[in-house]
Amino acid sequence: MDNPIVVTIVILSIIFLIIVIAIISSNHEKRKTLKTQFDLELLKKENVLKEKDLELQNLVADARGIAQEFAAKQFEDWKNKELETHRKVMMQAATDKATALLQQWIIENEERIRKDAANRSVRNVLGKVTEHLIPFSEAMSQFNPKDIRFVGSPIDLIVFSGAEALETVTIHFIEVKTGTSALSKRQQLIRDAIDKGRVKWLRVNQKDFGDEVNEALKQ
Repeated sequence: MDNPIVVTIVILSIIFLIIVIAIISSNHEKRKTLKTQFDLELLKKENVLKEKDLELQNLVADARGIAQEFAAKQFEDWKNKELETHRKVMMQAATDKATALLQQWIIENEERIRKDAANRSVRNVLGKVTEHLIPFSEAMSQFNPKDIRFVGSPIDLIVFSGAEALETVTIHFIEVKTGTSALSKRQQLIRDAIDKGRVKWLRVNQKDFGDEVNEALKQ
């Protein structure tokens, strides 16, 4: 080992080995660092992919919900349209059937209808005559004829005694009977309501009649 050349070679070999080891160690650290960086980047990419996948799932769920709502609305619209069409068809069929039955009934009862119409005409005339004559009859002499109003049904007369003279008004409900005929059940109920004071005043405004009635009144 006293040979300087040998010593130099040994020293150079040691230095070379140290350099090689340092290079290898440096490369290992670099590879380790690169692997760590790669793993971090890969994790980031995975997280991004998971977020995108979650967003996609949410979009799919929203789209499915919108599609279901749209389908439900389309079905509801179709159902309502079909029901309306069916209702119109049934209504038209019922109207046609009723019209046909009415025409058949008129044909079968034409003679009786003419007689009934004549009888009603006579009754209407008698009613008008009675309406104008009763206020001036002896039975109504206690009242001012202008206070008497002919109703006809379910009772014959209502007298607003004192109304024409603008005095205290007393209201009389009068039923005209022939012979010993009794009050009908409906008339008895009306009489009992009056006797027990179940009579009320009610004011109704025309605007409360409803649009259809008001439109009809304008025509």
